[in-house]
Amino acid sequence: MGYFVYALLAIGILATALFLYVRIKKGGLPGTLTKTLASVFFILTGAVAFIANPNCDRVFGLLILVGLVFGLIGDILLDLKYCYPQDNELYTFSGMGAFALGHISYLTAVYYTFYTGNLVTLLVPIAVATVIACLVVFGGPMLGMKYGKFKVPALVYAFLLTFMLTANIIFLIVTPGVTAFWIIMAIGGLMFIASDLALSQTYFVYKKQIDETGNEVEKLVYENKPGFVIFIHVTYYAAQFLLAMALFVF
Repeated sequence: MGYFVYALLAIGILATALFLYVRIKKGGLPGTLTKTLASVFFILTGAVAFIANPNCDRVFGLLILVGLVFGLIGDILLDLKYCYPQDNELYTFSGMGAFALGHISYLTAVYYTFYTGNLVTLLVPIAVATVIACLVVFGGPMLGMKYGKFKVPALVYAFLLTFMLTANIIFLIVTPGVTAFWIIMAIGGLMFIASDLALSQTYFVYKKQIDETGNEVEKLVYENKPGFVIFIHVTYYAAQFLLAMALFVF
């Protein structure tokens, strides 16, 4: 069964590479379909890893799998905005909501399973996440970022992302002995942060430009730039596959 886990991981990496190729070359519906395929593989990898490891806590494993499913839903919703640009805001709000629910699932898995009443492991991540989220969102305009009606969702999502990363690091520090499990969880949280920091650049950084009619308009600077597309998705899929593999080394 262990070999099957690694086989699914390898196929998932290939599916991710296929998606990136299609997304950059064609985009649209083909990009959405290949992205969905790649995301299915991190769920399959997690599910088989969960089954293959009898030492994995059942509640923890199920909550991680729920988070991975929310990730798949978020992937589909965010990519649909490129297929149906007239519904851009709807799909963006819905996608952010799905990813937020995914991170809530991940955080619930960690604290339900590992929280022992040590307030340091709870209050420090909350404090750090609050400060970082406020700096990122309220300091965004100084970096040319305009959140508009997405300010509150961005604030909540930044809090959840930072909470997850900080929680994993805290548990890595306080857990006796350095374990592969917490290293994987911490790196996964870091990859999520890296991906979404780049993603925010493509969603919220605008620049005034002159359109074909001679009028001055504001347009996104980095949207669909190949370098950003590759970095965002490589780090994102690395995060999801790492969480899936965490079930195997639990």
